[in-house]
Amino acid sequence: MKTVFAILLSVHLLIHFIGFLRAFNMVEMPESTLPISRTQGIFWLLTGILFILPVILYMQNDPLWAIITIPLVFMSQVLLIMNWKDAKFGTIINLIIIAVAIVYVAGWQLQNS
Repeated sequence: MKTVFAILLSVHLLIHFIGFLRAFNMVEMPESTLPISRTQGIFWLLTGILFILPVILYMQNDPLWAIITIPLVFMSQVLLIMNWKDAKFGTIINLIIIAVAIVYVAGWQLQNS
């Protein structure tokens, strides 16, 4: 299960890179209907890069992964809302990630209290 979640996080960050590539016309996706501004593209890239750290920390069993992931998911969701027509299904991935992170943080706090 740990590997599956790490793969989910990794796929999620790679999808953010697609937003960057689309913004700078490095990839064409005919099924996409809305253009992504270059400013948004930078935020797609930044969010994708920042998601690398939680993946590494998660694989190392470092509880910081969840604390870092929660604000990143909110950042990701803002980008998804701004591009809702093309990116709405990313919300499902964000919900899974945030649920796992919140459960992990709650369990970690309970264990340490």
